[in-house]
Amino acid sequence: MAKAVDYVFREGLSELSIRPMAAALGISHRTLLHHFGSKEEMVARVLAEVRTRQLEELRQRAFNETDPLRMLDDAWERLSAEERIPFWRSFFEVYGIAVKHPDRYVEFLDNIVKAWLPVQIRAVIAAGVPARKAPLLATLMQASLRGLILDLLTTGDRKRVEASYTMLREMLKRELKASA
Repeated sequence: MAKAVDYVFREGLSELSIRPMAAALGISHRTLLHHFGSKEEMVARVLAEVRTRQLEELRQRAFNETDPLRMLDDAWERLSAEERIPFWRSFFEVYGIAVKHPDRYVEFLDNIVKAWLPVQIRAVIAAGVPARKAPLLATLMQASLRGLILDLLTTGDRKRVEASYTMLREMLKRELKASA
């Protein structure tokens, strides 16, 4: 599983083919299919593992960090890194499919938002934002990063997107200060 996830991070999912992936993993395509059952099951399990890894990484970082702006900066730096671009292309491809078929991808869609929010909400509350307002601000932070990543993918205009991130950060900084 670890090798499969690493492969997907490197190559993405959009053009995923079993034979090249199996070769890269050093196994036969039959072994790969036997392990996962089907390409669709493999994609689902790889995405689940990626989410688990990312959530654990976020939790570990959040354990040591309670400043929501530093958390946001750290997340932006990691998420917008050039080496993550192939993964994001695949992620948004699957995201689009999941939105079209929400009944088949309930867990995937739930985890995109709900799994990340508690850590961010806790940091926003720790910064002094009232508990009733914290989920809204944390959602705004999360959705804004996702939107900026999508914009970076579709335009390739890193300079403009980075400038937009800086503007978002300043807006959130003012909101945090006003809410505290």
